[in-house]
Amino acid sequence: PPPRATTVLVQGIPLEQRSDKGLRDYFASMFSKDKIAEAFVVKRTGQLTSLQGQLADRQSELDEQIAKEAAGDAQSAPPEPASLAATRVLRDKVALEVEQERRRVLQEAKNGNQRVFSSNGFVTFFAAREAAVALQLTFKPKRGDMAVRLPPEPTDVKYEDLGMDVRHALASESLGYCFTILVFVAVMPVSYIIMSLTSLRTLERLAPSAEAWIRQYKVLVSFFELILPTLLVQLIVSFVPTVFMLILSTFHRMLSRAWAQRTLQHYYYAFQILFVLLATCVDIVLVRTIETVVERPSAVMSMLAEELPTASHFYVNFMFLQCIVHASNLTRYPELMMYLGYCKVYDKDKANLRSEPEDQSYHGIGARSARLSLYVAIGIVLCNVCPIIAACTLVNIACCRFVYGYLVVFAEQRKPDLGGEFWVAQLHHLQSALIIYILLMMGVFQRFRPQFKVGLSPTTGVVPILLYAINCWRNLRQVDWENLPFEEVVLRGHACEEVAEDALTPRYEQPELLAAT
Repeated sequence: PPPRATTVLVQGIPLEQRSDKGLRDYFASMFSKDKIAEAFVVKRTGQLTSLQGQLADRQSELDEQIAKEAAGDAQSAPPEPASLAATRVLRDKVALEVEQERRRVLQEAKNGNQRVFSSNGFVTFFAAREAAVALQLTFKPKRGDMAVRLPPEPTDVKYEDLGMDVRHALASESLGYCFTILVFVAVMPVSYIIMSLTSLRTLERLAPSAEAWIRQYKVLVSFFELILPTLLVQLIVSFVPTVFMLILSTFHRMLSRAWAQRTLQHYYYAFQILFVLLATCVDIVLVRTIETVVERPSAVMSMLAEELPTASHFYVNFMFLQCIVHASNLTRYPELMMYLGYCKVYDKDKANLRSEPEDQSYHGIGARSARLSLYVAIGIVLCNVCPIIAACTLVNIACCRFVYGYLVVFAEQRKPDLGGEFWVAQLHHLQSALIIYILLMMGVFQRFRPQFKVGLSPTTGVVPILLYAINCWRNLRQVDWENLPFEEVVLRGHACEEVAEDALTPRYEQPELLAAT
C-alpha cells in the first residue's frame, strides 16, 4: 500500500545532490517534475535524538507522579507539590533544549550545510508505476551511488541509523561481526560447564548424600538424565536472541526494525542448527570441529551418522518441551505481569499501552521464524533414523499453528512486515536442512555398507548435494518474488492512488524534526 508502493529509498547520494532540493531536482530530471510528490535527504540530528530520549524519560517520570497523586495510593505517599513542580521544571528545561536543537538542525539544512545531510534519502512519486520503474534502473556508473531499493514501512524506519556516517558504520559493523563470532565460539563451552555442574556425576562428588537420595527415586533420575539437559538447552537458546539483537542494535546499521528481525532470523537459525540439531556432533571447542571438517571434509558424514541417531531421545524430549513453551506463550504472562504492575500507577488504557509490545528479541517475527524452521529441520533430518520424530514434529507444528495463529491475529499488536522475506528465508533454511539430511543418509549408508552391499566412496555425497543445490538455484532464479510484475503495478496503480487520497497514510519524514504538538 502507499506510500511504500510509491516511494523508493535512495542510498549513496553524491555530494552534489545531497540536499532536499538537489535530490528532488535530480529525480525530476530523470522523470519529470509532475511525477515527484516529495523528496528529502535524511538529516544527521546529532544530540537531538538523545535529548528527545531524556525528554521522554522526564515526561514518563512526571506522568507517574501525577498518576500517583491522582490515585492517592495508601501504600505509597503521594509526591509532594514541590517534587512535582521540580520534575515539571526539569521536563520543560529539556523540552526547550530539544526545540532549540531541532531548530538548529533545520536551519543548517536550510543553509545547505553538508554536514547535516546524510547519504540516504527517500523519493515519493505520485504513482506506483514510476516507483517500480525507478527500482529497476541504474542511475550512476559507480556501484553504490544513487542505489535505489524498496523502503521499509514509514513507521518502522530507523532514521538515526540512516544518518550514520558510512566509515563509522563500517567500523562498528566489523566490531559487531566479531562479537557475533564470539557468541558462537563461547556458547558451547558455557553450555558444557552448566550441564556438567548439574549432572548426577558432579552431584555425587559435591553432595554424595543428595545424589544417593535422588538415586532412590526413578522419577528424579529420569529428570536429571533426560529432562534437565533439554531444559538447560532450552534456557540457553532462549537467551541467545536477546544477545544477537543487542549486538545488532548496538553495532550494526539497521535501516528498520523489520530488517533487524530478518538479520536476527539468519543468525538465530544458524546458531540453533549448530547447537541444537548438531549439538552432539560439535566439539566443546567449535574451532576444533571447523579444523576437522576443513582437513577431512568426508568426516562430516561419519560424524553425523555416528552421533545423531544415538541422540534421538534428546530431540523427542525437545519437541515435546516446545509444546509446553508454546502453551506458556499463549498465556502472555510477561505482558500480563507488566500490565498488572502498571495498573497500580496508571489507568488501564495507559497500562495496556506501556505493557505492549512483547519482547521483540525472543517473540519477534525473526526469532519465531527461526524456531519454526528448526522444528521442521529436525523432523526432516531425523525422519529416517528416528521415525517417531516425524509425529513429534507434526504435533509441534500443529501446536504452533494454533498458538501463534491466535496470538498474531487477535492478541498482539500489528508489526511491520517485509512482504514475504521471512517466509522465503524459511524456505532457504529448510533447503539447508535437506543438505544435512543428504549428508546424514550418505553417512549411514557408508557406515553400514557391508549390510547394504553398496560400494560408496567418501566423496559420493557431494554429487547429490551439488545436484540439489543447482536445482534450488535454478528454481529461485525463475521466480522474481520481490517485485510485482510491471503490468500488475500499472493495473493496480489507480487503486493505490485512490487509497492514498482517501486514507490518512503516514509519510516518510523524520519524527524528531517535527514540531512538538
